[in-house]
Amino acid sequence: MEKTSSAAVLMMEAIERALAQYERRRAEHDRLQKVSGLIASLSAPEAEVFGLIVRGHQVMEKIAAKLLAEVLLIAADIGRTATTG
Repeated sequence: MEKTSSAAVLMMEAIERALAQYERRRAEHDRLQKVSGLIASLSAPEAEVFGLIVRGHQVMEKIAAKLLAEVLLIAADIGRTATTG
């Protein structure tokens, strides 16, 4: 009888893990669907700004800046502004 109850406990734990994983994946899918809809609703100029923001994030990663303020400080330190390029 001990083996049966141990097996049942293991089975229940496996089912609980599977359900938790399913819930996490479903929540992530729902989040991505919502975000995709929001992005699709952007006007052309808004979509262009969104693209620039994404590229800006990639630049931040390349220069190891975690905050926009760091990027601005780096730009100031090297004498670069939006108008000087």
